[in-house]
Amino acid sequence: MIKFDLLLDALQPSFCHTGDCIIWQGDEGDMFYILEKGECEVVKNGTVLSFKQKVGTGFGELALIHGAPRACTIRATQTCKLWSLNRTTFRRILNDMEQEMNEAKIEFLSKVSEQAFWKTRKRATTNPFAPSFFARRRLSYSLTCQGRF
Repeated sequence: MIKFDLLLDALQPSFCHTGDCIIWQGDEGDMFYILEKGECEVVKNGTVLSFKQKVGTGFGELALIHGAPRACTIRATQTCKLWSLNRTTFRRILNDMEQEMNEAKIEFLSKVSEQAFWKTRKRATTNPFAPSFFARRRLSYSLTCQGRF
């Protein structure tokens, strides 16, 4: 399970005023933000987009996940309280989550019997709508038409 103590210790509070830019489009991503209080607008290529970042939303993850420049500018439309998480901790938490998900998948698959798996596989391959079924029928029809059958 994700270590929430790690997350709680890593989150840092910050405040900004109306008009302050929290994220600038094109900048390198170094922080993930969660908005506790206030509201922010999203600006892309100088155009204010129709949706806003509201209380409880997080933003800034795309640049951290993909290592790409910030896709939009996020500007406070009210005084805001934010919680931020640095890139290193954010990525560590994502990696831990991915590892936990993989472990859960492995545990699930270890409970599936080989016999049940192959029985399901056999049912899937006898499906008349499966592409392999049609391929066999076309070959059979083709050979019959050519007088080979």
